[in-house]
Amino acid sequence: MRTHRFLRHGALALMAALAACAASAGPADALPLPRDARTEIIGDDMRFNGASMQIVRFDTADAQATEGFYRDFFMRHGRAGKSVVNERNGARVLSGIQDGRLITAEFAGAVGATSVLVSSMVLAEMRNPEELAPQAPRMPGTAVVQVIESRDGPVRNTVTSMRNNQTVEGNAMYLRAQMLRAGWSRQRDHTEQTQVARQLLFTRDGKESLVDIRRMDNGETYIVMNETQR
Repeated sequence: MRTHRFLRHGALALMAALAACAASAGPADALPLPRDARTEIIGDDMRFNGASMQIVRFDTADAQATEGFYRDFFMRHGRAGKSVVNERNGARVLSGIQDGRLITAEFAGAVGATSVLVSSMVLAEMRNPEELAPQAPRMPGTAVVQVIESRDGPVRNTVTSMRNNQTVEGNAMYLRAQMLRAGWSRQRDHTEQTQVARQLLFTRDGKESLVDIRRMDNGETYIVMNETQR
């Protein structure tokens, strides 16, 4: 499972698609894929803000034809025959709703070597991310943006993304104190760039928690807690 790759490239695209589409109920079926697609499973046992999710990836030498496949799919099978296009971090994201599922196809890469990330999520199962992260330590005023849960055999992974308007150092000091108080042992505390990026690593009872804190261009600070249990 390539959960971390999805987190870097796909989670924000999903948020953009969610902002453009409204929810409706329905079952989860197989992902729509071009006939000749050779897929790599990124996640088949995942939840995004509580909603069941599937993710696969494949390469295409003809991005225009592949995008045409998804436009045609949404026109024939999507709600009201509509799809939405977003540009996010250099990637082109096509999304639509089919039988209560939000389906996205994200295209990234150069001409002739385009990577396509296809995901499906059951919208009726979505929950408020604040409800899914009651134990995640955070400074007052911090908003939980999303919670992604995945399982790969015995390995369980939970990634909680949060944001606030506090400094990187302030967040780091607060989180460090809270984690140590909760019985975690600090293994690493690395300042990648002063007041811009900092990373902390903690362990406890067979679990590992990697905390990445970054100041964004819009002035907000993003905190991503990646907890893995093996």
